[in-house]
Amino acid sequence: MNGVHSGTARTGLKDDSSDYYPVALTRESLRPGVVFADPYGHTLIIIRWIPQSEGHPGTLLSVDAQPDGTVGIKRFWKGNFLFTTSEVIGDPGFKAFRPILNKDGHPFLLSNSELNSNSGFTSFSLEQKGLAGESFYHTMERIINPKPLDPETALLDLVQALYEQLLVRITSVNVGENYMKSHPGAIVPMPSSAAGVFQTGGQWEDYSTPNRDLRLLIAMDAVLDFPDKVVRSPQDFRISMLQSPEKVRSNLKTLLSLKLTELSVTYIRTNGSEQKLTIADIIQRREAFEMGYNPNDGIEIRWGAPENSEERLTCHRHVPPGQLQTMKSVRTWFSKRLHPPT
Repeated sequence: MNGVHSGTARTGLKDDSSDYYPVALTRESLRPGVVFADPYGHTLIIIRWIPQSEGHPGTLLSVDAQPDGTVGIKRFWKGNFLFTTSEVIGDPGFKAFRPILNKDGHPFLLSNSELNSNSGFTSFSLEQKGLAGESFYHTMERIINPKPLDPETALLDLVQALYEQLLVRITSVNVGENYMKSHPGAIVPMPSSAAGVFQTGGQWEDYSTPNRDLRLLIAMDAVLDFPDKVVRSPQDFRISMLQSPEKVRSNLKTLLSLKLTELSVTYIRTNGSEQKLTIADIIQRREAFEMGYNPNDGIEIRWGAPENSEERLTCHRHVPPGQLQTMKSVRTWFSKRLHPPT
């Protein structure tokens, strides 16, 4: 009891007796059932591949669960799958469950060396050991989309992924809001250290959203950076010989501005009224999301309503002063888009 949790998937890549073992970053190895152990304790499980087709990007789908009881389908992209091998505890990455065989009535685990191409199981691989984040994402993007993508199609797919992430946040924030409404005057205890804020137990883990909001900020960055990414790596995209990468970037920025104003989410304010926010609105106030994860704040603050705005006038719940000081000290992690080792 309490001996297995999401962080236990970060087993050492060379460990022969672990429940998981690392696999190669190939379409054949990344099969449904393979686990992704992120560097900070979250876990996702591959469930389905949707192959790339003419006019439609490929998609790798996974399932994950959150402490608030929500279970969701998540696509692979930088906003959902965090990967780094620097300053982390344990070894993250894609891993398969180690096979258990039976010999003379006794179960035994296959060792890493036995998990080879002749074993009948997915082969052991150290490809992910020490791999840089950008190399990891580039490799995965080429696996999911073997053919160069039309840059506009790729951008729209990224915007859709960000939109899906915001829809999930609606549910996550509402879970905390419903708890606070049903317990008037309650204060959810907050850890005093940065590591504790990002990974702990109890009510804080159930109702706060620091990890998810950090991912959301990284997702916003990825969308905003995409036009420049095309210029940096034009070979990864299907670009007409008649267009320069710089012209494509300009067109993409125009398309992005249009699309960000078309898509919107709606949350319910403290007074019961609906508040509609376009993705452009949310990106414009993204700095507020560095401080929007505490369930002791009213929902308007959690969605980044500016101070003294009409939207924020209905907010009547604020974090205690001591928690606010802790949040200010932790904010540097969000600003740098980094996670303290946990």
